Amino acid sequence: MKQLSLLIILFISLQVKAQTDTTIHFKVFGVCGLCKERIETTVKVKGVSQADWDVDSHILALTYNPAQVKLEKIKKMILGAGHDLEGRNAPDNIYEKLPACCHYRDEDPMGEKQIANTEPVSGAIKGVVLETTSKGAFTPLSGATIVWAGTSKGVMTDSAGVFTTRLMQTPIN
Repeated sequence: MKQLSLLIILFISLQVKAQTDTTIHFKVFGVCGLCKERIETTVKVKGVSQADWDVDSHILALTYNPAQVKLEKIKKMILGAGHDLEGRNAPDNIYEKLPACCHYRDEDPMGEKQIANTEPVSGAIKGVVLETTSKGAFTPLSGATIVWAGTSKGVMTDSAGVFTTRLMQTPIN
């Protein structure tokens, strides 16, 4: 009888938890695996049961219990980690402290700001090289060499895994 009572109480408590969790989706800006790790780690607080940020869509799927943590508090934590939300910017001094590969304000990775009839301004390619740890987290790979195919011309990544190389002019045949 004691075991049956315990099972009933356990079942009811699981039902109550399932009823109180809420899943929402909202945009959080970032560009790389380090951003993903930072965003998801930042929101792992009491009351948040799951957080999954998609690098491509910039959408954070967040499952949380509104009775334990307020959404506004979670959003303030994200802003405090240096990541903008749709309609709200993180403080500039915090954003500037992010690794170079995580700077997204001057970038347009989604092609959202298309300007007709423009030429590339810098004539350069900028990128980041990441490696995967044994736990599946992304970390910058410093000292990686990026070489143009068929040449000996290339560059090396910095301590944040970031590289910039000039575009090579190739004749059109």
